[in-house]
Amino acid sequence: MEKKGLMCYEPHVVSEHLKDRHPYLQKDFDPMIDPEQITHAVHDRFLPKYAEALSNRDLSADRKKDALIKLNQLSTQKDTVDEMINHNMVVIVSTLLLDDDKDVREQAALLIGSFMSHQRARERIEETCPLLKLEDDELKVREATAWTFYQMSLSRHGCDIIVETESAIAIISSFMNFADPKKIREESGKYLIYLLECMSNTTKYDNGIEPLLGKGAVSCLNTILKDEEQIQKLGIYKEKIQQLSLKVVGNICLHDKGKDEAIEEKVILYAWKFLKSDELKTCFNASHVLMSCTLHLDGKKQATFEVDENDNPIILQKIVDKLYSQDEWLRENLKACLINISELPAGFLKITHELSDKFDLIDEVFGVKAIKTLVELLPSLDSYPDPSDIEIKGNEKNFQYVHTINKLFEKYQGEAATVAIGETINFCDQLAPYTNPKFPGHKETEKSIELASNDDYAF
Repeated sequence: MEKKGLMCYEPHVVSEHLKDRHPYLQKDFDPMIDPEQITHAVHDRFLPKYAEALSNRDLSADRKKDALIKLNQLSTQKDTVDEMINHNMVVIVSTLLLDDDKDVREQAALLIGSFMSHQRARERIEETCPLLKLEDDELKVREATAWTFYQMSLSRHGCDIIVETESAIAIISSFMNFADPKKIREESGKYLIYLLECMSNTTKYDNGIEPLLGKGAVSCLNTILKDEEQIQKLGIYKEKIQQLSLKVVGNICLHDKGKDEAIEEKVILYAWKFLKSDELKTCFNASHVLMSCTLHLDGKKQATFEVDENDNPIILQKIVDKLYSQDEWLRENLKACLINISELPAGFLKITHELSDKFDLIDEVFGVKAIKTLVELLPSLDSYPDPSDIEIKGNEKNFQYVHTINKLFEKYQGEAATVAIGETINFCDQLAPYTNPKFPGHKETEKSIELASNDDYAF
């Protein structure tokens, strides 16, 4: 068998570098890396690169703005926000609140506001909170900052930070500045709403009320409630601003010194008018103001003695009218108002007069105690020409009082008799003229007198 010679092999140079063996690999990175290039950062490198870039003082305003907009878009994702906080983004972004570019300042404030639902972020913002400036020349920056404070105020921890960093003082000062009737404008409406939303949260707590005391806050808010010509400049924002102003005033009135300021400013005389509103929140906030102010003696007097040209107690009448509301929280506030005012004798008489033909309401508010005041409303015997023969005409209201007394006796029996005997003077004599057989309901009146004459109910 013929032998073949050895096969020859052509020698090849083999490189140890992958780029030679795999020519499809890209070339080496350009050693001149652009520090502003952040748009291509992906995956785990994404947030560190953004944090690094925003820390770069030389980064252009446009790049800062684009980066902040991107981060704001991602701030709705809780996990992403947690990662931002881990990369110290709260502190980094806070420094941009002082940037020269207005768009950067706006986006920075909005991003910080998005962080405020996280306690870890709030803990870090405490040191940089003073950087949140409300006196920025640009309206949209002020709005973003005010929104951030509002977001912060949604938690008790955030409210405490606002107070401890004296931001509460800055907030009310800025509000009073832009709510000044001489400066007030419709374009400031959204900004004022954010500030009021924030104050309505911080004033839920005593430490949040105290920074507003003695600063003229109640007087400023009351000016808005007066609804004078200048306030009309708020345009579409007017009703919302007035609604929130009522809420803040109501909260301030829970503090003794705040209540004193509200009484001095006669807030009641303007707040009650908002019970006419078709907006339930506005009515409720107004009732809150009335309920708090009528705890004060002068507040009871203001509510009692405010009358119209026909000498009708207009505040009491409107409170009674709104008791027919279907909202239980509103009704509870209004009933508390009437009970507070009834501690003033003149107030009790006027309220009873207004409720005398509304048995369901007088029973709900005062129950059997109303008998005492109803009897006081009846004329004394010597005021009748002939007590045994009085006329119905001219005494219609007195007949209504007696009718309501009889219904209370019918319902409460012994309890009613105890009140009549122990808390009224000459009960039987006061009702005697209405037992005339020619009067409707005379039998019921006789039964009431009979019960009140029963020694079993005497003390």
